[in-house]
Amino acid sequence: MPIEHFDVDLFQNGSSSASAQKWLKRDACGYAKIVCSLFAHAGLLVCLLAAIWILIQHHSLDETFLLIPASCAVAFYVTILLEANACETHGALRRLDLSQTAENYIETLRKASPVVQWTAKAYHYDHEDGPTSDDKRRRCPIGLHRLTMRGRHRMTVSFRQNRVFQFGSWRDATVNMSGIYLTPIIRMECSKVFIFKDDDSRRVYMQQYAKFRDDNRSRDELMEHTECLVVPGFLERVTLYRDVGPRLWWMTPSWFWLCTLVLLTWPYRWLFTRRSCSVYVIFVKELDCSP
Repeated sequence: MPIEHFDVDLFQNGSSSASAQKWLKRDACGYAKIVCSLFAHAGLLVCLLAAIWILIQHHSLDETFLLIPASCAVAFYVTILLEANACETHGALRRLDLSQTAENYIETLRKASPVVQWTAKAYHYDHEDGPTSDDKRRRCPIGLHRLTMRGRHRMTVSFRQNRVFQFGSWRDATVNMSGIYLTPIIRMECSKVFIFKDDDSRRVYMQQYAKFRDDNRSRDELMEHTECLVVPGFLERVTLYRDVGPRLWWMTPSWFWLCTLVLLTWPYRWLFTRRSCSVYVIFVKELDCSP
């Protein structure tokens, strides 16, 4: 169903404790991974110190004694690299877009024309030793044989249709975001919704959508109907610079991995978080569907 009421929350690092906690939680994909990363760093340091102590104090010991701390050190180091690859800081750096600024990105999406698309999908489930190929062809008249496994059954999509909803006019109702950027880097999370200008527009939309559902209700045993708002250029998550000015030379994935390899990933993440802020933007398109 279309969203008609919404709340806009602006999460800015440094201005809200809730924002800082939210970013810290996402930065390592949850507190469990944060603890795992810190434990791996501490374990790697202990293993290195143990290996150095064995080499200095026990020259006569068999070299096989070094295999224990060496193996543990390798395991801890691999854990550090895997966690760094999955952390939010690495993801934000990979999403860094140098071709536009945050304000330009928002203005471009505010001016973009929305498209509301409906999708109907008809399907049924067949047991593994169920109907024959000829039976399936009769049940799939248009020749769609997209099969996926669901437990011990297969889902056969027999019909799919897309339709674009035609409305009269639209206007952008997104909250003005100018003047909210406090840091050079903006970690932006976006969503998009559409609302109606008045009750008549809502009534026209619901009538046409109900007709679309009824027209495709008996295509197969099961049906799915979905609504989708398409805004050209929309990205759910993107990292952008605030201004067109000089770029921060160290804010690249290469420098992130260099710091990670020398066990400085957490100082780098702290510095990255201090020089950036997280902003949540909802792009709202108001539709006029009056006849």
